[in-house]
Amino acid sequence: MSNSKKLTRICVVSHDAGGAEIVSSYVKRNGFDCICFLAGPAVEIFRRKLGQITTGSLDECLEQSDWLLCSLGWSVHEWQALTLAKKQGIRVIVFLDHWTGYKARFERDGEISLPDEIWVGDEAAEMIAQKTFSNIPIKLIPNPYHADIKDEIDLLPHNTNSNKTGLKILYVCEPTAPDSDESKRSGYTDHDALRYFFECIIARDEQIDTICLRPHPSESRNKYAWVSKVDGIDGIKVTIDGERSLLEEVVDNDWIVGRSSMALVVGLMAEKKVFSCIPSSGSPCSLPFKEIERLG
Repeated sequence: MSNSKKLTRICVVSHDAGGAEIVSSYVKRNGFDCICFLAGPAVEIFRRKLGQITTGSLDECLEQSDWLLCSLGWSVHEWQALTLAKKQGIRVIVFLDHWTGYKARFERDGEISLPDEIWVGDEAAEMIAQKTFSNIPIKLIPNPYHADIKDEIDLLPHNTNSNKTGLKILYVCEPTAPDSDESKRSGYTDHDALRYFFECIIARDEQIDTICLRPHPSESRNKYAWVSKVDGIDGIKVTIDGERSLLEEVVDNDWIVGRSSMALVVGLMAEKKVFSCIPSSGSPCSLPFKEIERLG
């Protein structure tokens, strides 16, 4: 590596939405000098929070930085960066999002790449990480994304349903995990999960005015176009959004429903009624929050 590199500069790598939210919030709150190697949903997330960002190829980012900070989901983008940095002797820190699939995130096609240090955002995640990675330092960094969420929620107008009309429900779509993540193998598809949600809603007595579906950032809005033909939901307006921010959609609804999405945690922060809706063939909700109720 060049002797002219800036020792205070960080190479930031991210792809998946959940991890990108956390890492971008951390960078924003600490004002770091970064060069970024981004792809997928992370591109828009970083631009939204940080505005103009310096980007480059992975080789350029590693050459011009002292250490690597990355999120790590299921894309190969982040894992390849971690692997290459370790081969070049560069210090790597991974900031994990969520509370599941920790071990599987570091493996691709039988090859495992581990960082020098792992950061997590809360005590529950810290306990899981410590049990999973006994030989890697685990550091608790109070979740910067959660701090951003709380600040933004305070600034947004809230739907209070003061006219006592029917419920407004936000259903947050979540792609099923890859087969490599044994802890989340479900036995159902994303469409099966959504159909199960509608079955549960139809069986309930509450008056419901609207159901808004929010596709995952990695999904096309057309993926769930079939919902307009669901039987048994006469009188309920069903829409597909995802154009607004997650926070805007959360505060505009009464109930937040999903499976194990981070959006459910956002719903709790916004003091909404939050449900996990998972087909019987799936594992229970993995989120460590007793306030999340089961729907169905």
